[in-house]
Amino acid sequence: MRLLIAWPFWRGLVTVGTSL
Repeated sequence: MRLLIAWPFWRGLVTVGTSL
């Protein structure tokens, strides 16, 4: 359950990391 809730958070980090 926590993974599902953390998915958007991790996806945001990956998006920011890719942008940088």
